[in-house]
Amino acid sequence: MIKRIDDKEREERKIRESGSLILLVRHGQSEGNLSGVLSRDQNELPLTAFGVRQAEFIAKELLKIRVDEVVSSPLLRARQTAEIIAREVGKNLSIESRLNERDFGKLDGSVVDKYTWRFEREKGMESFDNIYKRVESFMDGVREESVVVGVTHGDTIRAPVLKLLGLDEISGFGLRVYNANITVIEKRISTYEVVTFDSDDRERDIHSAVSHKCDNRYKVLMCGIPLINDIVIERIPERFRNVSLTVS
Repeated sequence: MIKRIDDKEREERKIRESGSLILLVRHGQSEGNLSGVLSRDQNELPLTAFGVRQAEFIAKELLKIRVDEVVSSPLLRARQTAEIIAREVGKNLSIESRLNERDFGKLDGSVVDKYTWRFEREKGMESFDNIYKRVESFMDGVREESVVVGVTHGDTIRAPVLKLLGLDEISGFGLRVYNANITVIEKRISTYEVVTFDSDDRERDIHSAVSHKCDNRYKVLMCGIPLINDIVIERIPERFRNVSLTVS
């Protein structure tokens, strides 16, 4: 409830910070990772036996964090990883097209050199800006105070991380996200109420609980972590944890 004030008083903005966590998990090792094939085919390149074990390991690690939702890229390697995670944390799985692999253009389905293909801009590959826009759209829709695990792909994680760090694909070339590793992005939301009025108090313009989007609403807490230990847990807001620190 907003209190009444006279025209000599001034109400300060009342700001309440809240937010959510987005855990972007790269899928486990796939047959494509071994062969060097770039593919967006939904039913190709399943996990290897090692990739399954990677997914099982990271799924158990995620039990240390309060997971509210598990979503996945539509591609087979991501879905297989997400199914293992969803089963372990006891959540249903949904498919999210905005977490899809990068569109490789003319390189799709080909075997490539793992370094130089990123410079092949004339091949019609999806830009990092476009990848970021669709991942940002997904993150914008994450519910307040929730923790969402999104199982996705290397460049689909690198694009938002580099964007939030102020780098592009080339300047951030050395940033790697390995299979079955977790990247943690905090979504910060400010809600506030504002009271304004004119000098003779004839009008009041009241806006309450307005979602305030600012340039720093997303913050990268960690990138490409292979396990969730105390060093990681202490960086996770306490309300999102399932475990306590083992050391003080």
